[in-house]
Amino acid sequence: MDTVQDCEQLRRQARRRLPRFAFDFIDGGAGREAAMERNVRAFAAAEIVPDPLHAMRTDDIGCDLFGQHYAAPFGIAPMGGLGLLGTDADLAIARAAAACELPYVLSAAANTALEVVAEAAQRAPWMQLYCPQERAPLLALVDRARVIGCPVLMLTIDMPAVGKRLRDLRNGASVPFRWTWKTLGSAASHPRWSLGQLRNGPLRFPNLQTDEGETDIAQLMARQTGGRIDWDLIAALRDRWPGALVLKGVQCAALAARAGQLGCDGVIVSNHGGRQLDGAPAALRSVGEVAAAAGKGFVAMDSGLRNGEDLLKARLAGARLGFFGRPVAYAYAAGGEAAVTALLHDIKEEYVCARLQAGEGSPHTRILAPGANPGDSVGYGGHLPAGHERATASVVVQA
Repeated sequence: MDTVQDCEQLRRQARRRLPRFAFDFIDGGAGREAAMERNVRAFAAAEIVPDPLHAMRTDDIGCDLFGQHYAAPFGIAPMGGLGLLGTDADLAIARAAAACELPYVLSAAANTALEVVAEAAQRAPWMQLYCPQERAPLLALVDRARVIGCPVLMLTIDMPAVGKRLRDLRNGASVPFRWTWKTLGSAASHPRWSLGQLRNGPLRFPNLQTDEGETDIAQLMARQTGGRIDWDLIAALRDRWPGALVLKGVQCAALAARAGQLGCDGVIVSNHGGRQLDGAPAALRSVGEVAAAAGKGFVAMDSGLRNGEDLLKARLAGARLGFFGRPVAYAYAAGGEAAVTALLHDIKEEYVCARLQAGEGSPHTRILAPGANPGDSVGYGGHLPAGHERATASVVVQA
């Protein structure tokens, strides 16, 4: 890990270090994986019209979000089941985020309890929720997050049913894992991974409070995501939760507007990294119209970001914060906590370089959708409304 790494290099290293079924779990998407590919292609195709003569008002890229200060306008997206990559994945990633002073979102499907993660990182994470078929586990986790002092509650709304992830189905991914001759052979060829998993025992999901026993991942997530999410539930969470409340999985302007009317503090534009609806549009395409509908509400995005220049494109499109998922998982699998920390530093440096070259904050700097001309005012997702604040050097959002 002494050499400069990019996401594709980390991906290749992760593939070498992990058994096939573990790598496929983090690398795969739903269906034909078209949505996953569209996410990445959208960033690659989007162009930036720069204003290199724009004088930056400040070199500080820090941001104040919901009463806390962070060193840069990006964070780590919630990812469940990372215990399949290594026994301390959740803790290592949380510690790396804390060391870099970045937001970290703990998934409800993490393999480490919320309280343990908060203690290890010496700060409470943002907490992500699914909506289970029974309401009690959801409310119990909300109360645990309040006791720990989580600053943000993030409700995922784009998972009313689990996407059909063909790689996981073909590999027989389950909890506990059902070994076959094929998976045994793959694990045997990765002895370091196998020894770690044997020491730690079967994967558990302590934040979901599931019953013990052998349960398919698909069945487990179906129970935990099969509950009905409607505006009444969101209003009830708003009443119960004293901190910031954001909705994750929004790609529609009308949903963003309604969320603001109900008192939500913001939305996360996301198609779940292409792991849910394979026909969903690339998340970057939706940011502009969602930001326009959200007004002064907080708008962030995930799905497809791979480097610091992608972060700049996300912000120019209308997002105030970008979340990274797969690159962080690749980094952990490739080199543990040190590799995650190095990746986060690299993203920050890439973003600083890109914003200086582009002149972020200039009224002339903008992002172009494929096929647009540099003189056009249309960016990815369409026009932003008059007065809407595009990406600036510092973002201030208070709960």
